[in-house]
Amino acid sequence: MSKVSIITACYNSEDSIERTMKSVLNQKIRANTEYIIVDGGSTDRTMEIIAQYQSQLDKVISEPDEGIYDAFNKGIAASTGDIIYFLNSDDYLLDSDVVDEMATYMDESDLAAVYGNILRIDAMNGIDQVYGREFSLEDFKRGYMPPHQAFFVRREMFDKYGLFNLKYKSSGDFNFILEVFLGEQEKMKYINRTVAAFQIGGLSTGYHTRIMGMRETERIIADRFQINADLSSAEVENNARYRQWLERLLLDGDGVTSTLKEQGVQRVAIFGTMNTALYLLKDLEKEGIEVLCFIDNNTNMQGRQLKGINIVPQQWLSVHGSELDAVIVSVENANDKQIMNELKGVCGPVQVISWKELV
Repeated sequence: MSKVSIITACYNSEDSIERTMKSVLNQKIRANTEYIIVDGGSTDRTMEIIAQYQSQLDKVISEPDEGIYDAFNKGIAASTGDIIYFLNSDDYLLDSDVVDEMATYMDESDLAAVYGNILRIDAMNGIDQVYGREFSLEDFKRGYMPPHQAFFVRREMFDKYGLFNLKYKSSGDFNFILEVFLGEQEKMKYINRTVAAFQIGGLSTGYHTRIMGMRETERIIADRFQINADLSSAEVENNARYRQWLERLLLDGDGVTSTLKEQGVQRVAIFGTMNTALYLLKDLEKEGIEVLCFIDNNTNMQGRQLKGINIVPQQWLSVHGSELDAVIVSVENANDKQIMNELKGVCGPVQVISWKELV
C-alpha cells in the first residue's frame, strides 16, 4: 500500500484552514498517510489555529516563500510519501473516503497519476458546479487541464519531470501536469469521482491573477506546441461585454434580453450553468421571459437544479424543443460557435443565440 503525502500551502488563511485540516484528519481507512502544512509566514491567526492540531500533523513549515509553487516544492522536499496530493487552504476534501479510494486506484493499476472532479463553490452567486472529465491533448492545447485539487501523482514524477517551475506564478500546475501527461499519458487515468470542494475566490480566481495565469498558460502552449492559444484576449473581450451589459442596466434600465421580448420570445432554455448563465437568468426574469431549463453536457450536473430550475442534457431538446422560442448559449470561450452549430442541428426552427450577440 503506497504512502500518501497530503500537502497544504497556506498564507493568512485563518477563515478556512481549520476546515481544510479537518477534512484531511477525518480521512478513514488509510493509515499510511502523512499531512504536511507549509505556511508562508502568516500574520493573522493561521498558525495559532494550526498549533491546535499540531499533534495530528506530521510536519509544519512556517517561513516566507516565493508563492504557492515554492510552498508546494517545500512540501514535496519534506514529504516521504509515494503519492503526492495538494489541497489548498481554501479548499477541503469532500468526504472521508476519497484519499483511500483515489490512492487505491493508483496501487491496483500501477498508474503514474489519477484525477477526478472538483466541486466549484461560488458562494456569492449561489452556484455549485461539479467540474471534471477525461482530458485529451487537444484540451491542453486549448488551455484546459485536470484541476490540481483532484490530482494524485506518483512522487517519482517530480524526480523525472522536475518540481514546480517558480517562473510561473499562477500556471505552474498546468506546466507540471502537462509534462506528466505528455510523458505518461497511458498511465494517467480519470476517475469520475468528486474529490474536493474548490472555493471560488482563491489565488486563481481574482481578475488580475486569472489574466496572469492565462498569459502564462499561453506561453507554455506556445513553447510546447508552437500554437497561439489566445486565452487572455477572450477574457478581456468578455469583461468588456459585461461592462456594456452593466452600463445598459444602469443607464437604460433594461437588460440585454429585452430584444428577445420585442421579438415575441416568451420561453427559453439556457445552455451552460456557469456565472453568465445566472446573469442571463436574472436578465430574463427582469424582462418576464420564462426559463424552462438549463442545458449542460456535463453528466455530473444533469438532474440537479440551479436556482430551482432543472439542469437537463442536450438530448432534452429533441423531445421538448418545440416548447421553446429560443436557446441562449452562455458559454464564455470560443467553443460557443461549435456548440451553437450542434444545437441548431437538434433544435430545428428554434432560434439559437449567444449571449455575446445579445450584448
